[in-house]
Amino acid sequence: MIDFSCQYDKYLNRFNNQLDLAIKSLDSAPDLLKEAMAYAITGGGKRVRPVLLYATADILGVDLSLV
Repeated sequence: MIDFSCQYDKYLNRFNNQLDLAIKSLDSAPDLLKEAMAYAITGGGKRVRPVLLYATADILGVDLSLV
């Protein structure tokens, strides 16, 4: 049996890294806008859906690098 809290942390870290890369890739956006976007997205409860997406993909055997 897999401890979901460990998996949750794994999925959350993956999403946070992907989110960070996506925001940093916005070269033409002002830094203040990037900070505002990161702040708006990282609030409590905002990352439940991505974690559920990763968990579902993992259960179905989908390569997480594709998600």
